[in-house]
Amino acid sequence: MNSYINYTRSYSYAAVKCLTDPLGPMNEGALRPITVRAPEGSFLNPRPPAGGGPRAIICYRTFEAVIGALAPALPDRVAAAASHFANPTFGGWDRARKRRFVAYELVLSGTGARAGKDGCEAMSYAFNASNIPVEAQEANQPLVVERFELIRDSAGPGTYRGGCGIRRDLRFLADEGKLTNLSERQRFAPYGLFGGRPGALARTVINPGPDEQLVHGKVSREFEYGDVISFQQSGAGGYGDPFEREPGAVLEDVLDDVVSIAAAREQYRVVITAMGTELAVDDAATRTLRAHARGARS
Repeated sequence: MNSYINYTRSYSYAAVKCLTDPLGPMNEGALRPITVRAPEGSFLNPRPPAGGGPRAIICYRTFEAVIGALAPALPDRVAAAASHFANPTFGGWDRARKRRFVAYELVLSGTGARAGKDGCEAMSYAFNASNIPVEAQEANQPLVVERFELIRDSAGPGTYRGGCGIRRDLRFLADEGKLTNLSERQRFAPYGLFGGRPGALARTVINPGPDEQLVHGKVSREFEYGDVISFQQSGAGGYGDPFEREPGAVLEDVLDDVVSIAAAREQYRVVITAMGTELAVDDAATRTLRAHARGARS
């Protein structure tokens, strides 16, 4: 997970360029004013023969460290922290094809909220990639993708909410299986900005349910034929005070099943009630609840 100094420089340059001149040419003139240093021997500038194969997991953190540092100076251009991603490898014995296999997974979740807009769903942020199509994985590997969905109440609340976390469950039809997990934001949630709140933490689980086994984000584990490995990625950070979010936008999130009625009340102080067979915002109750919440802050 070490990041070679050129990798550290690249994502630092990218962050500055995104905030200052995103459409200009990327050439020496764009890079010359920026100096990037990291202590030799640190994980951002390791000495040989330190490994650096899984360094992709560091790129978001490097990018967002620069974005977060510049946020007070450029509040209208920055975004809150993204959900990050999981890019594990796994392998074993494929019974059907009678061969060993090694495969790769990529689970991308939401991007951070920014001034004027919610975060995006299920896409990369600091680099150009996409979620691996379900059909491609199932056609080429001994597995079945049993779930691929947005996680309710995972997005960081804010005037503009972060993108949702993604859950992707893989059932492995392989023997002698081994997973090398590489997943982020299981301990430290993606930050929000300017009153926005962090997204929910990520989890990796073997056989989700009453007897589930939690898997560390950076570890190798064996698995058996028929086991389900569930990658439940974090939600992205929100931007701005959640109590300032338009109640109608909260209602839309409830109708889209990415925010629960309980979370609408708890996180946004928006009261949603049933009007016959429809859901609607109780405007009077929402105003009262938000007034009490703001009063409690002062």
